[in-house]
Amino acid sequence: MVEVEHVVLAVDAQRDAGAVAQVWAWAWAWAWAFGWACLFGRDRGLP
Repeated sequence: MVEVEHVVLAVDAQRDAGAVAQVWAWAWAWAWAFGWACLFGRDRGLP
């Protein structure tokens, strides 16, 4: 039973790590897109 529990914990940890990585990827992509929009918007005289 110990081995089975260890595998379940490993799977849970991997799933949590994947969720965290996905959130970071989304946040980074939004920040990157927002930064470029601000940069080009400033060049074109937009607020």
